[in-house]
Amino acid sequence: MPYPPLPGSPGSGAPDEEPQKQPAPFDYNERLIGLSEDLGGDRPAFNARKERAGQAGPLRQVLTIAASLALVVVCGVVVYALFTRGDDAATTAGTPSTSDTPSTSTAPTDSASPGGGSTDVSGESSGRPGWPGTSSPADPGDRATPRSTIGPERLSKADVPRPWEFTYGDVTLKARYLDGKDYSGCKATLKRPIRKLGCDYAVRVSYKAQQGNLRLTHFIYDFGTVEAAGKAAAQIEPHHVIPPTEASLPDYTQGWFKVKDYGKYVVYTMVTANDGITIAKGKEYTSYGNTDLGAEILFRM
Repeated sequence: MPYPPLPGSPGSGAPDEEPQKQPAPFDYNERLIGLSEDLGGDRPAFNARKERAGQAGPLRQVLTIAASLALVVVCGVVVYALFTRGDDAATTAGTPSTSDTPSTSTAPTDSASPGGGSTDVSGESSGRPGWPGTSSPADPGDRATPRSTIGPERLSKADVPRPWEFTYGDVTLKARYLDGKDYSGCKATLKRPIRKLGCDYAVRVSYKAQQGNLRLTHFIYDFGTVEAAGKAAAQIEPHHVIPPTEASLPDYTQGWFKVKDYGKYVVYTMVTANDGITIAKGKEYTSYGNTDLGAEILFRM
């Protein structure tokens, strides 16, 4: 059957979502509400403490008055001492003190101070955790890295794992590198409706697995900013991608795809296979393959 499969057919091109976590055994909001209700039983004891504090009010007032009187006396002594020292200084001929001489030095400005630059350490979003910024001092001339350019400056086919090996729990996947290509633009692999969103260049890498019964291909598109990548990932469908012949398994009978944005990059993953591959296995290669490459991209930022 042609790739992608027709809508509604088995293994059709709906993106294969990442494995979902099991729901929590209880609703956290309900647990918090229950905690608040449990604490309600302690409120009478808290009120009793307030009442006991109120009973000690007269003693506190006496202490406050005594402290105020002592403070007045101390202030009077200090004022008297200052005036006495002022009279003594007036009778002494002296030179201008350091504080009287205007200083010729100027305080360093922010731009001149070492480490004056800043580093953006805010979290990503595009579904991603926050990434730590560098701990080394920034050059004063450096500007903060905008969040919109999260991801390595540039990628190539040499940056992908060769071979690819993945383990998660009981799942173990392996694939041998087949071939790849670095494209100077996106026209050869991506149609205009998506390309015009800001695609700069593309990278393709292909793997073979399962004794040659499955082929895994990734297309990596650089859209320049997180915002553009997010828009593109939300719109890309299989008919927007132009895969070369070597990207698909010859005479494949089933296929899957997944597309997701990682920083400023969009990873489009397609898997083609013959009838010797189960649907579950095909989905594993599609979903985990996409996610693992995306993590590799973000790790290189």
